[in-house]
Amino acid sequence: MRRSISLCLLLALSFTVFAALPVSANDDEKSKIESLINEYFQLRQASYTRGVPLTENNLKDTRTVSQRIVADEVTRQQKLHALEEELNMRHLDARTTAFVADYVETETEIIAIVYEWTFIDYEQNGCYDTMGIGIWHRLMFKNMGGHIVLHKDDYDEGYMRSSTYSEMEPVLIPVDWAGITIDEVSGQVYQTHSTAGYNVSAVVDYADRWVWHGYDGNNHVEYYNPAYINFNNSGGDCANYVSQCISAGGMPQDSTWHYYFNGPGTSDDDYTTAWIYVPSHRQYFGRFGRTINDPVAADIAPGNPVYINWSGDGSWNHATICVGYNAAGVPIVNCHNIDSWHRVWNYGSSSARYSTVQLVSEQEPDPEPPFVSLNIISPNGGEIWEAYSTQTILWNPGSVTGNVRIELSMNRGASWQTIASNTPNSGYYSWYVGAVGTSNYAMIRITSLIDSRSTDTSSTVFRISDANR
Repeated sequence: MRRSISLCLLLALSFTVFAALPVSANDDEKSKIESLINEYFQLRQASYTRGVPLTENNLKDTRTVSQRIVADEVTRQQKLHALEEELNMRHLDARTTAFVADYVETETEIIAIVYEWTFIDYEQNGCYDTMGIGIWHRLMFKNMGGHIVLHKDDYDEGYMRSSTYSEMEPVLIPVDWAGITIDEVSGQVYQTHSTAGYNVSAVVDYADRWVWHGYDGNNHVEYYNPAYINFNNSGGDCANYVSQCISAGGMPQDSTWHYYFNGPGTSDDDYTTAWIYVPSHRQYFGRFGRTINDPVAADIAPGNPVYINWSGDGSWNHATICVGYNAAGVPIVNCHNIDSWHRVWNYGSSSARYSTVQLVSEQEPDPEPPFVSLNIISPNGGEIWEAYSTQTILWNPGSVTGNVRIELSMNRGASWQTIASNTPNSGYYSWYVGAVGTSNYAMIRITSLIDSRSTDTSSTVFRISDANR
Protein backbone atom coordinates (compact mmCIF):
# COMPACT_ATOMS: atom_id res chain seq x y z
CA MET A 1 0.00 0.00 0.00
CA ARG A 2 1.39 3.40 -0.97
CA ARG A 3 1.02 6.31 1.42
CA SER A 4 0.64 9.97 0.60
CA ILE A 5 1.71 12.97 2.62
CA SER A 6 -1.62 13.32 4.34
CA LEU A 7 -3.22 12.82 7.72
CA CYS A 8 -2.65 9.11 7.26
CA LEU A 9 1.10 9.64 6.84
CA LEU A 10 1.22 12.11 9.69
CA LEU A 11 -0.20 9.53 12.07
CA ALA A 12 1.97 6.75 10.68
CA LEU A 13 5.13 8.42 11.98
CA SER A 14 5.92 7.83 15.63
CA PHE A 15 7.75 10.76 17.20
CA THR A 16 9.01 10.56 20.77
CA VAL A 17 11.05 13.03 22.86
CA PHE A 18 13.36 11.48 25.44
CA ALA A 19 15.25 14.65 26.30
CA ALA A 20 14.34 18.09 27.61
CA LEU A 21 15.05 21.19 25.59
CA PRO A 22 17.51 23.69 27.11
CA VAL A 23 15.91 25.88 29.75
CA SER A 24 16.74 28.99 27.73
CA ALA A 25 14.28 27.91 25.01
CA ASN A 26 10.86 29.42 25.64
CA ASP A 27 7.62 27.49 25.23
CA ASP A 28 7.03 28.82 21.72
CA GLU A 29 10.52 27.81 20.60
CA LYS A 30 10.13 24.35 22.13
CA SER A 31 6.84 23.83 20.32
CA LYS A 32 8.27 24.98 16.99
CA ILE A 33 11.39 22.80 17.27
CA GLU A 34 9.43 19.65 18.09
CA SER A 35 6.92 20.42 15.32
CA LEU A 36 9.75 20.94 12.83
CA ILE A 37 11.39 17.62 13.79
CA ASN A 38 8.09 15.81 13.33
CA GLU A 39 7.43 17.46 9.96
CA TYR A 40 10.96 16.85 8.71
CA PHE A 41 10.87 13.11 9.39
CA GLN A 42 7.41 12.83 7.83
CA LEU A 43 8.97 14.17 4.62
CA ARG A 44 11.93 11.77 4.84
CA GLN A 45 9.49 8.91 5.35
CA ALA A 46 7.50 10.03 2.30
CA SER A 47 10.67 9.99 0.15
CA TYR A 48 10.45 6.20 -0.17
CA THR A 49 7.25 6.34 -2.24
CA ARG A 50 6.93 7.79 -5.72
CA GLY A 51 3.54 9.28 -4.93
CA VAL A 52 5.04 12.15 -2.91
CA PRO A 53 7.69 14.18 -4.77
CA LEU A 54 9.66 16.10 -2.16
CA THR A 55 9.78 19.84 -2.87
CA GLU A 56 9.59 23.11 -0.99
CA ASN A 57 5.85 23.05 -1.55
CA ASN A 58 5.52 20.07 0.81
CA LEU A 59 6.63 22.25 3.71
CA LYS A 60 4.00 24.03 5.76
CA ASP A 61 6.27 27.06 6.11
CA THR A 62 9.28 27.20 3.78
CA ARG A 63 10.96 29.74 6.08
CA THR A 64 11.47 27.00 8.69
CA VAL A 65 13.83 24.71 6.72
CA SER A 66 16.94 25.85 4.87
CA GLN A 67 17.19 25.56 1.09
CA ARG A 68 20.23 23.34 1.56
CA ILE A 69 18.22 20.73 3.46
CA VAL A 70 15.40 20.84 0.92
CA ALA A 71 17.90 20.36 -1.92
CA ASP A 72 19.61 17.48 -0.09
CA GLU A 73 16.32 15.66 0.48
CA VAL A 74 15.15 16.19 -3.11
CA THR A 75 18.43 14.61 -4.27
CA ARG A 76 18.02 11.78 -1.76
CA GLN A 77 14.55 10.95 -3.10
CA GLN A 78 15.88 10.94 -6.65
CA LYS A 79 18.65 8.51 -5.62
CA LEU A 80 16.13 6.23 -3.89
CA HIS A 81 14.07 6.05 -7.05
CA ALA A 82 17.17 5.42 -9.18
CA LEU A 83 18.06 2.61 -6.79
CA GLU A 84 14.65 1.03 -7.41
CA GLU A 85 15.42 0.86 -11.12
CA GLU A 86 18.90 -0.59 -10.58
CA LEU A 87 17.68 -3.39 -8.28
CA ASN A 88 14.32 -4.10 -9.96
CA MET A 89 12.68 -3.04 -6.70
CA ARG A 90 9.68 -0.94 -5.67
CA HIS A 91 9.43 0.75 -2.27
CA LEU A 92 5.79 0.17 -1.29
CA ASP A 93 5.50 1.73 2.14
CA ALA A 94 7.63 3.18 4.94
CA ARG A 95 7.04 3.45 8.69
CA THR A 96 9.38 5.79 10.55
CA THR A 97 9.97 6.25 14.27
CA ALA A 98 12.00 9.27 15.38
CA PHE A 99 13.53 9.42 18.88
CA VAL A 100 14.97 12.65 20.25
CA ALA A 101 17.82 11.34 22.38
CA ASP A 102 19.38 14.63 23.49
CA TYR A 103 19.47 18.39 23.03
CA VAL A 104 22.69 20.44 23.09
CA GLU A 105 22.77 24.23 23.28
CA THR A 106 25.57 26.43 21.93
CA GLU A 107 25.86 30.21 21.84
CA THR A 108 24.22 30.38 18.41
CA GLU A 109 22.00 27.33 18.02
CA ILE A 110 20.16 24.38 19.55
CA ILE A 111 21.20 20.92 18.36
CA ALA A 112 18.82 17.94 18.52
CA ILE A 113 20.34 14.44 18.47
CA VAL A 114 17.69 12.30 16.79
CA TYR A 115 17.59 8.60 15.88
CA GLU A 116 15.46 7.71 12.86
CA TRP A 117 14.37 4.09 12.34
CA THR A 118 12.36 3.17 9.23
CA PHE A 119 10.79 -0.14 8.27
CA ILE A 120 10.45 -0.30 4.46
CA ASP A 121 8.05 -2.66 2.70
CA TYR A 122 9.23 -3.41 -0.81
CA GLU A 123 8.65 -5.63 -3.83
CA GLN A 124 11.55 -7.20 -5.71
CA ASN A 125 11.24 -9.56 -8.65
CA GLY A 126 7.55 -10.07 -7.86
CA CYS A 127 8.11 -10.95 -4.17
CA TYR A 128 7.32 -8.87 -1.08
CA ASP A 129 9.53 -8.30 1.96
CA THR A 130 10.54 -5.79 4.64
CA MET A 131 13.86 -4.25 5.67
CA GLY A 132 14.82 -1.72 8.32
CA ILE A 133 17.30 1.18 8.30
CA GLY A 134 18.38 3.35 11.25
CA ILE A 135 20.25 6.67 11.08
CA TRP A 136 21.53 9.12 13.70
CA HIS A 137 20.91 12.80 12.89
CA ARG A 138 22.33 15.99 14.34
CA LEU A 139 19.70 18.65 13.59
CA MET A 140 20.77 22.26 14.05
CA PHE A 141 18.23 25.02 14.76
CA LYS A 142 18.65 28.80 14.77
CA ASN A 143 16.37 31.71 15.52
CA MET A 144 16.58 33.75 12.32
CA GLY A 145 14.46 36.87 11.99
CA GLY A 146 11.96 35.63 14.54
CA HIS A 147 11.64 32.20 12.91
CA ILE A 148 13.04 28.94 14.30
CA VAL A 149 14.88 27.47 11.31
CA LEU A 150 16.25 23.96 10.79
CA HIS A 151 19.35 25.05 8.93
CA LYS A 152 21.52 21.92 8.91
CA ASP A 153 21.30 18.14 9.31
CA ASP A 154 24.49 16.12 9.79
CA TYR A 155 23.97 12.39 9.19
CA ASP A 156 25.62 9.42 7.52
CA GLU A 157 23.54 7.48 5.00
CA GLY A 158 26.40 6.10 2.95
CA TYR A 159 25.00 5.60 -0.53
CA MET A 160 22.57 8.55 -0.23
CA ARG A 161 24.73 11.12 1.48
CA SER A 162 28.28 11.49 2.78
CA SER A 163 28.72 12.12 6.47
CA THR A 164 29.76 15.56 7.67
CA TYR A 165 30.53 14.43 11.21
CA SER A 166 33.97 15.60 12.23
CA GLU A 167 34.30 12.53 14.47
CA MET A 168 34.02 10.06 11.58
CA GLU A 169 37.71 9.21 11.44
CA PRO A 170 39.00 5.70 12.13
CA VAL A 171 40.69 4.88 15.40
CA LEU A 172 43.94 3.17 14.44
CA ILE A 173 45.70 0.79 16.77
CA PRO A 174 49.17 -0.45 15.76
CA VAL A 175 49.25 -4.11 14.74
CA ASP A 176 51.83 -6.36 13.14
CA TRP A 177 50.58 -7.50 9.71
CA ALA A 178 53.66 -9.59 8.94
CA GLY A 179 52.79 -12.91 7.36
CA ILE A 180 49.28 -11.94 6.26
CA THR A 181 49.20 -12.33 2.49
CA ILE A 182 46.36 -12.27 -0.01
CA ASP A 183 46.13 -12.06 -3.77
CA GLU A 184 42.91 -10.14 -4.32
CA VAL A 185 42.95 -10.77 -8.08
CA SER A 186 43.18 -14.55 -8.01
CA GLY A 187 41.59 -14.97 -4.60
CA GLN A 188 44.47 -17.18 -3.46
CA VAL A 189 45.14 -16.91 0.27
CA TYR A 190 47.41 -18.36 2.91
CA GLN A 191 45.00 -20.07 5.27
CA THR A 192 46.30 -20.32 8.84
CA HIS A 193 43.41 -22.22 10.43
CA SER A 194 40.22 -23.90 9.32
CA THR A 195 36.72 -22.42 9.48
CA ALA A 196 35.29 -25.88 10.13
CA GLY A 197 32.74 -25.69 12.89
CA TYR A 198 31.82 -22.10 12.05
CA ASN A 199 28.14 -21.91 13.10
CA VAL A 200 26.22 -19.81 10.59
CA SER A 201 22.94 -20.11 12.53
CA ALA A 202 24.63 -18.64 15.61
CA VAL A 203 26.01 -15.78 13.49
CA VAL A 204 22.55 -14.96 12.11
CA ASP A 205 20.87 -15.21 15.53
CA TYR A 206 23.38 -12.79 17.04
CA ALA A 207 23.17 -10.43 14.06
CA ASP A 208 19.38 -10.18 14.34
CA ARG A 209 19.49 -9.78 18.13
CA TRP A 210 21.82 -6.77 18.20
CA VAL A 211 21.01 -4.56 15.25
CA TRP A 212 18.08 -2.17 15.53
CA HIS A 213 16.53 0.39 17.81
CA GLY A 214 12.94 0.24 19.02
CA TYR A 215 10.23 1.64 21.21
CA ASP A 216 9.04 -0.36 24.21
CA GLY A 217 6.30 1.38 26.16
CA ASN A 218 7.84 4.66 27.26
CA ASN A 219 11.42 3.48 26.80
CA HIS A 220 13.83 3.98 23.94
CA VAL A 221 15.58 0.63 23.49
CA GLU A 222 19.00 0.59 21.83
CA TYR A 223 19.75 -2.85 20.43
CA TYR A 224 23.54 -2.68 20.62
CA ASN A 225 25.20 -5.24 22.86
CA PRO A 226 26.16 -3.21 25.96
CA ALA A 227 28.98 -5.64 26.73
CA TYR A 228 31.00 -4.04 23.90
CA ILE A 229 32.18 -0.49 23.29
CA ASN A 230 29.99 1.40 20.82
CA PHE A 231 32.37 2.99 18.29
CA ASN A 232 29.80 5.13 16.47
CA ASN A 233 31.39 8.36 17.69
CA SER A 234 34.96 7.29 16.98
CA GLY A 235 35.04 5.96 13.45
CA GLY A 236 31.87 3.86 13.19
CA ASP A 237 30.67 0.59 14.71
CA CYS A 238 30.19 -1.53 11.57
CA ALA A 239 33.37 -3.65 11.76
CA ASN A 240 32.96 -4.06 15.53
CA TYR A 241 29.43 -5.42 14.99
CA VAL A 242 30.46 -7.81 12.20
CA SER A 243 33.36 -9.04 14.37
CA GLN A 244 30.90 -9.73 17.19
CA CYS A 245 28.68 -11.72 14.81
CA ILE A 246 31.57 -13.79 13.45
CA SER A 247 32.85 -14.43 16.97
CA ALA A 248 29.37 -15.58 18.02
CA GLY A 249 29.62 -18.18 15.25
CA GLY A 250 32.68 -19.69 16.92
CA MET A 251 35.50 -18.14 14.92
CA PRO A 252 38.59 -18.32 17.17
CA GLN A 253 40.11 -15.01 18.28
CA ASP A 254 43.87 -14.50 18.20
CA SER A 255 46.48 -11.83 18.82
CA THR A 256 45.60 -9.96 15.61
CA TRP A 257 41.79 -10.16 15.78
CA HIS A 258 40.23 -10.05 19.24
CA TYR A 259 38.13 -8.21 21.78
CA TYR A 260 39.01 -9.07 25.38
CA PHE A 261 36.81 -8.08 28.31
CA ASN A 262 38.72 -6.76 31.32
CA GLY A 263 36.46 -6.49 34.35
CA PRO A 264 33.09 -4.77 34.67
CA GLY A 265 32.23 -2.09 32.15
CA THR A 266 34.09 -1.47 28.91
CA SER A 267 36.67 1.18 29.83
CA ASP A 268 39.53 -1.31 30.17
CA ASP A 269 38.57 -3.66 27.31
CA ASP A 270 41.33 -4.64 24.89
CA TYR A 271 40.69 -4.84 21.13
CA THR A 272 42.70 -4.84 17.91
CA THR A 273 42.54 -2.84 14.70
CA ALA A 274 41.34 -5.89 12.77
CA TRP A 275 38.34 -6.11 15.09
CA ILE A 276 37.10 -2.53 14.57
CA TYR A 277 38.62 -1.09 11.35
CA VAL A 278 37.12 -2.13 7.99
CA PRO A 279 40.25 -2.37 5.76
CA SER A 280 42.13 -4.35 8.41
CA HIS A 281 39.06 -6.51 9.09
CA ARG A 282 38.75 -7.41 5.42
CA GLN A 283 42.44 -8.13 5.03
CA TYR A 284 42.49 -10.32 8.15
CA PHE A 285 39.57 -12.53 7.11
CA GLY A 286 41.02 -12.88 3.64
CA ARG A 287 43.40 -15.36 5.29
CA PHE A 288 40.58 -17.78 6.05
CA GLY A 289 38.50 -17.71 2.92
CA ARG A 290 38.35 -16.60 -0.69
CA THR A 291 38.12 -12.84 -1.22
CA ILE A 292 35.84 -11.91 -4.11
CA ASN A 293 35.77 -8.34 -5.38
CA ASP A 294 32.74 -7.16 -7.36
CA PRO A 295 30.74 -10.30 -6.45
CA VAL A 296 27.36 -11.31 -7.84
CA ALA A 297 24.47 -12.45 -5.66
CA ALA A 298 25.49 -16.11 -5.99
CA ASP A 299 28.81 -15.30 -4.28
CA ILE A 300 27.10 -13.95 -1.13
CA ALA A 301 26.18 -16.49 1.56
CA PRO A 302 24.90 -16.31 5.16
CA GLY A 303 27.67 -15.94 7.73
CA ASN A 304 30.03 -14.18 5.33
CA PRO A 305 31.08 -10.52 5.66
CA VAL A 306 30.25 -8.15 2.79
CA TYR A 307 32.33 -4.98 2.47
CA ILE A 308 31.33 -1.77 0.70
CA ASN A 309 33.25 1.08 -0.88
CA TRP A 310 30.53 3.72 -1.29
CA SER A 311 32.40 5.95 -3.74
CA GLY A 312 33.98 3.17 -5.81
CA ASP A 313 37.52 4.49 -5.29
CA GLY A 314 38.84 1.23 -3.78
CA SER A 315 38.82 2.36 -0.15
CA TRP A 316 36.70 -0.15 1.78
CA ASN A 317 34.75 1.87 4.36
CA HIS A 318 31.74 -0.20 5.44
CA ALA A 319 31.22 -3.77 6.69
CA THR A 320 28.03 -5.85 6.77
CA ILE A 321 27.19 -9.49 7.51
CA CYS A 322 24.97 -11.69 5.32
CA VAL A 323 22.06 -13.13 7.34
CA GLY A 324 20.06 -14.95 4.67
CA TYR A 325 17.86 -14.25 1.66
CA ASN A 326 14.72 -12.24 1.06
CA ALA A 327 11.51 -13.57 -0.46
CA ALA A 328 12.98 -13.07 -3.95
CA GLY A 329 16.07 -15.16 -3.09
CA VAL A 330 18.36 -12.11 -2.99
CA PRO A 331 21.01 -12.04 -0.20
CA ILE A 332 20.26 -9.69 2.70
CA VAL A 333 22.64 -8.18 5.27
CA ASN A 334 22.64 -6.58 8.72
CA CYS A 335 25.02 -3.86 9.88
CA HIS A 336 25.65 -1.00 12.30
CA ASN A 337 26.24 2.60 11.36
CA ILE A 338 24.17 2.77 9.09
CA ASP A 339 22.04 0.43 11.23
CA SER A 340 20.35 -2.01 8.85
CA TRP A 341 18.16 -5.08 9.34
CA HIS A 342 17.63 -7.49 6.42
CA ARG A 343 18.75 -4.89 3.88
CA VAL A 344 19.31 -6.05 0.30
CA TRP A 345 23.07 -6.71 0.09
CA ASN A 346 23.77 -4.26 -2.78
CA TYR A 347 21.34 -1.54 -1.69
CA GLY A 348 23.64 1.30 -2.74
CA SER A 349 24.44 3.61 -5.63
CA SER A 350 25.68 2.31 -8.97
CA SER A 351 29.12 3.80 -8.19
CA ALA A 352 29.57 1.66 -5.05
CA ARG A 353 31.83 -1.41 -5.08
CA TYR A 354 31.37 -4.58 -3.05
CA SER A 355 33.63 -7.32 -1.78
CA THR A 356 33.02 -10.49 0.21
CA VAL A 357 35.14 -13.08 1.97
CA GLN A 358 33.74 -16.60 1.68
CA LEU A 359 34.28 -18.02 5.13
CA VAL A 360 31.40 -20.33 4.18
CA SER A 361 31.11 -21.12 0.49
CA GLU A 362 29.77 -24.65 0.20
CA GLN A 363 26.78 -25.83 2.20
CA GLU A 364 25.10 -29.19 2.17
CA PRO A 365 21.98 -29.01 -0.02
CA ASP A 366 18.70 -29.52 1.76
CA PRO A 367 17.03 -32.85 0.85
CA GLU A 368 13.84 -30.89 0.27
CA PRO A 369 12.91 -27.21 0.31
CA PRO A 370 12.59 -25.98 3.90
CA PHE A 371 9.17 -25.08 5.26
CA VAL A 372 8.65 -21.32 5.35
CA SER A 373 5.43 -19.95 6.82
CA LEU A 374 3.55 -17.17 5.11
CA ASN A 375 4.21 -13.78 6.68
CA ILE A 376 1.98 -10.70 6.78
CA ILE A 377 3.55 -7.47 5.51
CA SER A 378 0.56 -5.10 5.66
CA PRO A 379 -1.46 -4.38 7.70
CA ASN A 380 1.05 -5.46 10.32
CA GLY A 381 0.41 -2.81 12.97
CA GLY A 382 0.09 0.96 13.08
CA GLU A 383 -1.71 1.46 9.76
CA ILE A 384 -4.86 3.58 9.53
CA TRP A 385 -7.41 2.40 6.95
CA GLU A 386 -10.72 4.12 6.32
CA ALA A 387 -14.05 2.31 6.16
CA TYR A 388 -15.48 2.17 2.62
CA SER A 389 -11.98 2.33 1.10
CA THR A 390 -10.15 -0.27 -0.97
CA GLN A 391 -6.90 -1.48 0.58
CA THR A 392 -4.28 -4.07 -0.42
CA ILE A 393 -3.43 -6.81 2.08
CA LEU A 394 0.18 -7.92 1.48
CA TRP A 395 2.02 -11.02 2.67
CA ASN A 396 4.94 -13.27 1.77
CA PRO A 397 3.42 -16.56 0.50
CA GLY A 398 6.09 -18.73 2.12
CA SER A 399 6.84 -22.24 0.82
CA VAL A 400 3.29 -23.63 0.83
CA THR A 401 1.30 -23.39 -2.40
CA GLY A 402 -2.47 -23.50 -2.77
CA ASN A 403 -5.11 -21.14 -1.40
CA VAL A 404 -5.50 -19.23 1.88
CA ARG A 405 -8.22 -17.91 4.17
CA ILE A 406 -8.11 -14.23 5.23
CA GLU A 407 -9.84 -13.13 8.43
CA LEU A 408 -10.42 -9.86 10.29
CA SER A 409 -10.62 -9.22 14.02
CA MET A 410 -12.00 -5.94 15.37
CA ASN A 411 -11.14 -6.76 19.00
CA ARG A 412 -7.42 -7.62 19.11
CA GLY A 413 -7.96 -11.27 18.14
CA ALA A 414 -10.77 -12.16 20.55
CA SER A 415 -13.04 -13.10 17.64
CA TRP A 416 -12.67 -13.32 13.86
CA GLN A 417 -14.80 -12.79 10.75
CA THR A 418 -13.92 -14.09 7.29
CA ILE A 419 -12.87 -11.64 4.56
CA ALA A 420 -11.98 -14.29 1.96
CA SER A 421 -12.60 -17.97 2.56
CA ASN A 422 -10.64 -19.36 -0.39
CA THR A 423 -8.28 -17.08 -2.33
CA PRO A 424 -4.93 -17.76 -4.05
CA ASN A 425 -1.77 -17.57 -1.97
CA SER A 426 -0.51 -14.83 -4.27
CA GLY A 427 0.90 -12.45 -1.64
CA TYR A 428 -1.74 -9.77 -2.13
CA TYR A 429 -5.50 -9.33 -1.85
CA SER A 430 -7.55 -6.25 -2.74
CA TRP A 431 -10.07 -5.69 0.04
CA TYR A 432 -13.00 -3.29 0.00
CA VAL A 433 -13.20 -2.43 3.69
CA GLY A 434 -16.92 -1.64 3.51
CA ALA A 435 -19.25 -1.32 6.48
CA VAL A 436 -17.22 -3.28 9.00
CA GLY A 437 -17.42 -0.52 11.60
CA THR A 438 -14.55 1.34 13.24
CA SER A 439 -11.94 -0.04 15.59
CA ASN A 440 -8.61 0.89 17.15
CA TYR A 441 -7.85 -2.81 17.65
CA ALA A 442 -8.14 -4.40 14.19
CA MET A 443 -5.94 -7.31 13.11
CA ILE A 444 -5.65 -9.55 10.03
CA ARG A 445 -5.02 -13.31 10.08
CA ILE A 446 -4.05 -15.36 7.01
CA THR A 447 -3.99 -19.18 7.06
CA SER A 448 -3.04 -21.71 4.38
CA LEU A 449 -5.83 -24.14 3.44
CA ILE A 450 -3.16 -26.70 2.52
CA ASP A 451 -0.93 -26.60 5.62
CA SER A 452 -2.27 -25.01 8.82
CA ARG A 453 1.31 -24.46 10.05
CA SER A 454 1.55 -21.68 7.47
CA THR A 455 -0.35 -18.91 9.22
CA ASP A 456 0.33 -15.42 10.47
CA THR A 457 -1.45 -12.63 12.32
CA SER A 458 -0.74 -8.89 12.29
CA SER A 459 2.09 -8.26 14.76
CA THR A 460 -0.01 -5.63 16.49
CA VAL A 461 -3.23 -3.73 15.93
CA PHE A 462 -4.10 -1.30 13.17
CA ARG A 463 -6.94 1.19 13.00
CA ILE A 464 -10.10 1.25 10.88
CA SER A 465 -11.39 4.81 10.99
CA ASP A 466 -14.68 6.50 10.09
CA ALA A 467 -14.49 7.68 6.47
CA ASN A 468 -16.26 10.90 7.42
CA ARG A 469 -13.79 11.94 10.10
